[in-house]
Amino acid sequence: MATSQPNASLSRRAGRATARAWRWLLFRNKQFTERLIAAGAPAGLAKGVSACVLLLVVGVLLYAAFWFAAAVLILALGFGFAANAADALEEEDEPPQWRNGLLGFGLYDKDGVRIDPYDPNELE
Repeated sequence: MATSQPNASLSRRAGRATARAWRWLLFRNKQFTERLIAAGAPAGLAKGVSACVLLLVVGVLLYAAFWFAAAVLILALGFGFAANAADALEEEDEPPQWRNGLLGFGLYDKDGVRIDPYDPNELE
C-alpha cells in the first residue's frame, strides 16, 4: 500500500521546477530550430545555431549561479567572522591580581599562574 505525502519537500519541489524549466527550454529550442528551417535555413545550420544558443543560455545560467554561490559564501564567511569577533569582545580578560597562591603572595593571572618575577630561594 502506497502512502501519499501531501506536502512535497523543498528539494523535490525545486527538482520539479528545474525539470519544468529544462523541458520549457528544450521546447523553445525546438521551436527556434523549426522556425529557422521554415525560413529557409539548411537543417544542419539551424540545428548548429540552435545548439550554440542553448549552450550560451546554459553557460549564462551557470555563470550567474557561480557568482550567486560566491556571494552567499562571502556573506556566510563575513557573518562567521563577525560572530567570532563579537564573542572575542564579550570575553574580557580579568586583570592580574595580587593575592596568595601556590607560590606565595604575588601577582597571579586568572588561571592561577604567578606572573611577577620572584626567586623561591630569596629569603625576606
